[in-house]
Amino acid sequence: MADGMGSSELYARTRREESTTLRAAAGNAVRFSLYVAAIVLIWVQGPQLLAAWVPDVPLSTWRQLVLLPMAPLAVGALETGVDMVIDARQWLRARSIRRRVDRDPEQIAMLVPPLETHMATVQKIRSHGATAFRRLLWVAVPVALFVGVLVDEVWVEEPDGTRRPAPELEPVILVSVSLLAAILLVSVMLRWQRWSASRTVEKWSNDPAYSARISRIGPDPAGSPAAAIPPLTVKFRTPPRSQGNLRQVSERANVVGAAPVQIAYLRLFDNRSRAREFLRGAWREFGYVHLLRSAASVSPQEVRKIRRDNAFRKMFVASPRMLREELAGQPVAPLPPGRQRLMGVTDLAVKVHDPAGSYPVRSILCHASFWQTAVDMLLSRVDYVVLDLAGYVPANAGTRFELQRVIDRFPIAGVVFICDDQCDRAFLTAQILHHWSRMDSRSPNSGTTPRTAPIAVTDGHRTTTRHVMADLQVRGG
Repeated sequence: MADGMGSSELYARTRREESTTLRAAAGNAVRFSLYVAAIVLIWVQGPQLLAAWVPDVPLSTWRQLVLLPMAPLAVGALETGVDMVIDARQWLRARSIRRRVDRDPEQIAMLVPPLETHMATVQKIRSHGATAFRRLLWVAVPVALFVGVLVDEVWVEEPDGTRRPAPELEPVILVSVSLLAAILLVSVMLRWQRWSASRTVEKWSNDPAYSARISRIGPDPAGSPAAAIPPLTVKFRTPPRSQGNLRQVSERANVVGAAPVQIAYLRLFDNRSRAREFLRGAWREFGYVHLLRSAASVSPQEVRKIRRDNAFRKMFVASPRMLREELAGQPVAPLPPGRQRLMGVTDLAVKVHDPAGSYPVRSILCHASFWQTAVDMLLSRVDYVVLDLAGYVPANAGTRFELQRVIDRFPIAGVVFICDDQCDRAFLTAQILHHWSRMDSRSPNSGTTPRTAPIAVTDGHRTTTRHVMADLQVRGG
């Protein structure tokens, strides 16, 4: 069986995929029908009702004005219709696979579900640019339609040949255009600024001229394969939401009274929603969380400051010395209990509530030519590693590198893998076992003693992550 997965489990996954996509297609069909019904109702009944309410405005004018609320409904109907078609295609593929297996059960070992559920997380993540375009679409279409209606229908021609809006509609026109323009500017400009800043930082990070000025250290080269690779058991578990005894954190003691620890958090850069969930959890109550910043986390204000101060060469960590200085200069004092805003960690400020206080997050912005070396250095300086595999696919080369590096450089007893409830458990199990089989000979995990790799299915709930961290400390000693 592929990846050690039984035939019955694979068949059950295929059936679940068939049922899930059918329900999704049916739900989108219902929503699409509601959109269409709303559009038809507004077009057929709306003008008559408005004409009866404001008889001074001709019915023909109201027929044009009702197009304004129909624009966002049309956009929603279009999006829902596309989703319905995609879900229907996935259902047809799943149905085809299931029917082939029913005819020839031996084919089940060679088949995989038509749509891996671990892709769902990545597909739901929208970048700054996509979000700005989406908001522009929802606002600009009604604005353009409204202006067109004014030009063609609402304006009247005077005897001298001049054109002006109908007097009774001038206040409505002024307020409506001003409001729509304000919504457009506010909703799009903020996201566009974030998108522009992230693109600028990404361009700087990949600048070959910058790379040429720094030493090409690179990560430690991979060695020979391990002679003895112990058996590994991958276990999924959903932590309970039980509240334990808490104490306020301090520089000497964390939430459970032990010395604060150093935690490395590795994840997909594109999975910013999961990074925010991680930061809302209880990890920061146990110690200092180290993570690498993405270009999307750099704010427009930071970019302007870098340009103003000509601090281009100092914005990226690009050498071991700079990394050591960056870590040494990070704050040590714990944050007080209460609500906090964590800045410069993900694409947006993360609002958290720490009832027992927490430790500052140590986020590091590395140059593209140095980040792999930074991962190696962090692994040699932390007590525990949390590797978030939510949304992971083999095409994520960065996370694939980190997964192999963790296995090659860090004791598995001090590692916890986490994912969300949408993850494909069979896929993640196969990926961890694959990289485990490629273990480096210098790995602290080599030998003959059987090992266990826990995968915690977590969300941002504080008590679940507190339970995971407490278990990790017990396992790691």
